[in-house]
Amino acid sequence: MASNTNSERKGFTITWIIENFDYSTYRYGDNLEIPTFIVDTMEETKWSFSLSRMRYDDGKLDAFWNTLMRLSDRNGPSSIRIDCECEVLTADGCVARQCNITEQEFSKHHMVFFPFIHLNYGTSADENKNLPPNGNLTVRLKMWKCSGEINNDGYCTARTYRSGKKILHLVYQEFQHFRKRKRTHEHD
Repeated sequence: MASNTNSERKGFTITWIIENFDYSTYRYGDNLEIPTFIVDTMEETKWSFSLSRMRYDDGKLDAFWNTLMRLSDRNGPSSIRIDCECEVLTADGCVARQCNITEQEFSKHHMVFFPFIHLNYGTSADENKNLPPNGNLTVRLKMWKCSGEINNDGYCTARTYRSGKKILHLVYQEFQHFRKRKRTHEHD
């Protein structure tokens, strides 16, 4: 589907706010993940969404990637086709970076990657002005089914707070037509 029609489509949106985010504290291969979530209006499919730091192009480029993965679920179909959009937001909610994936077939354990922040060593403060303000990184993921109707939009917000080696995850729903699954995880 064309992305200009996505604003008119019903779907599911999860906004992930990572507080106290500092690029320098993430090592290569580190993975930060929100608790899994189930999207009832997309045939009760189960998903994970994560952030990782990687090097590529023979180590010349340093980047952060978001990964969306369909997990194994009891009730969902063997595969589902969706359009998805991943955005990095500024402090005032404007889109700083955006990546779209259309007509993607997700079987169970299938994943897609959204490259969104490239870090270059030796860059000036002016060149790094797109880095998250006040140490908060906000990423928004939107998902739409390619076939069939979704009658209601669904919204969810996840907050992750990093303090030293401890990570606190909070997920809260902002919708009525999805199963409520509140989870809080704290681990070292």
